[in-house]
Formats: sequence, C-alpha cells, structure tokens
Amino acid sequence: LTYDFYIGKYTVTCQEYSRFCRETGAEEFIDRYFPNIRKPAVRVNWFEAIAYCNWLSEKEGLPPAYDELGKLLDCDGSHTTDLRRVAGYRLPTEAEWEYAARGGNKSRDYIFAGSNDVDEVAWYIENSSDRTREVGLKSPNELGLYDMSGNVWELCSDCYNQYRDGLEINPYEEAGQLFALRGGSVRENPTAVAVTTRDGAWGGYINFAVGFRIAKTVLIDEGEQ
Repeated sequence: LTYDFYIGKYTVTCQEYSRFCRETGAEEFIDRYFPNIRKPAVRVNWFEAIAYCNWLSEKEGLPPAYDELGKLLDCDGSHTTDLRRVAGYRLPTEAEWEYAARGGNKSRDYIFAGSNDVDEVAWYIENSSDRTREVGLKSPNELGLYDMSGNVWELCSDCYNQYRDGLEINPYEEAGQLFALRGGSVRENPTAVAVTTRDGAWGGYINFAVGFRIAKTVLIDEGEQ
C-alpha cells in the first residue's frame, strides 16, 4: 500500500446504521432477541453497506465513493480502481483490512487481531453463546482497533478472487461474483477468526453474523494539514 487510510475503530453499530435507515427509508433489521445499539449492525448486504458509505460521505460534504452499480468513483465522479483518488467513505479493501487487522506498522505478527490468545481479542464459537456482542468489549489490536477477529464477518469493498502470484501495489479486485468477507464471527472456530482467513458472499447476501466497518483514503492535501 502506497497511501495512508483511515479505518473504523469499530464495526458500524446498530445505532449508527439506524440513523441512516431513518433518514433514507432503508430497511432496518431489529434484533428482537438481543437488541443493543452498541452491537454491530448486521443483516446488511454489500449494496446496503456501500449505500451507507455514500450517505455518510454526503453528510460530511464528500463526493460519493461508489456509483449505483458499486463501482469506485474518484474525486471528480469518474470511474476508477485507484484507491488514492477516492475521497468518500467506503468499505476497506481486503489488503487494507488485513494490514489493519495485523496491526499495521506496529504489527507483532499475531495470529489473531491483537493477540495469539483468541479469547483475549475475539468472540467466537467457544465463548459467544452464538450471539453477537457489543463492540469494543475485547482487547484492541496494536492500532487500537476492536473486533477485527470474531464477532461478525466484515464486508470488504473488493471482490473475492484467488490471490495473484507476486507483489501487488494497492490491489483492488473489481471483477467477480462474490464480495470478500474477513474476520470470522461468533459462529466460527479459532482458525476462521485468524487475520489471514477469508471468505466470500453474494452482493445480496445477509446474515446475522455479517456486518461492516468503514474506511477512507487520506488524500494528499489532507495528509499535509
């Protein structure tokens, strides 16, 4: 990665997503069994997640990061795959997600996001009672990010494909039938909540253990401020 980026300290919560639903008329999932506004927003598919990102960009006076088909847009509204030119809020790429989950430039090369002890940092099948939990209850990773292992699978911006051989600079997978999921969930074993584990889902797929966090490129003029 040759650019800087911001990424959410937590996954987007029910409280945050509910505001989007109220203002836009989007369908809102209510967890009638375990309602909690600090729990991750779930049952949100990929297209709904990017609609949230565009809504948040508009709220803050930023250009949208996606068009109506989910293609990335640059600062001028033109189609791009260059993350350095995307100004609005968006989902993290797989590369960004894993870099952040591993602890970025402070990484200690842990198996899970922040520890080699899965119980210290993750809600997973052996400690979750098969339900998602409030964000931020486990220990953070080296960058102060929470729940990047376990709790809910997290949607990424790019499509799920096999890795290419060799070094890639600022990789982004635009073409494909599935979108990438990272981090594992409350229903997974320890192997599936490791920072290297990946999966994929259709754009319309929803699940009680799938959520998302947001990201944003640090543009050159922002970095100079």
